[in-house]
Amino acid sequence: MFTKFLAGSAIAMAALSSTVEAQTSTSSVSGSAGLSTAYLLRGLDLDSPQFWGQADYTAGGFTATAWVSSLTSAGYELNVVPKYTFEVSDSVSIDVGAVLYKYEDTDFGDYVDLTAGVGFGNFYLGYMHTVGSDYEDIDWDYVTFSGEFDKFSALVGYDAWDDGVMSGDYIHLDLTYALTDNLSFTVSKIVSESGDYGDSIITNYSDDVRFLVGFSLPISD
Repeated sequence: MFTKFLAGSAIAMAALSSTVEAQTSTSSVSGSAGLSTAYLLRGLDLDSPQFWGQADYTAGGFTATAWVSSLTSAGYELNVVPKYTFEVSDSVSIDVGAVLYKYEDTDFGDYVDLTAGVGFGNFYLGYMHTVGSDYEDIDWDYVTFSGEFDKFSALVGYDAWDDGVMSGDYIHLDLTYALTDNLSFTVSKIVSESGDYGDSIITNYSDDVRFLVGFSLPISD
């Protein structure tokens, strides 16, 4: 069933996006859209291809994002992401927030991720914990460590599941090269797995090497 593998923000797929901004002195609104050869989430290919659109509102340290994507197994996916970022210094920041998910046959609140992260220089450490009415008595955690190096970026993700009956975890590695501001290439591989993960929990689980091409489309105001 698709609900077993959908928790987890897909907004990272929009990282290489063309954005048009309308700014005031205290806030800004931006929009972006794009497509990719696969919907790569936590090292898993959930759908191929993927089309997405995104709108962002920013005011001071607060941001609110609405992200919508095609998803064959669930009709569509809509993420609403409120987040607040505290600037500790010029190179260090802390953020807290949530991701609320909506699919064709679900309601907001059925699937929710609580998020927190620390950015330092070109590196970021993030944490997500899944809650919501459909995830009572289930521990589902996701930790990432990522970095950017000129046109290259790398992300290591650790995903762990425990529902009291089955438990398991895996580690995946994503390597991305941004050829331009709008075109990127990603290679992803699950490098370690233990417990009952695999098709018993994650419908699209595979430790094959994944290749993804992402292209963004500008939105004119």
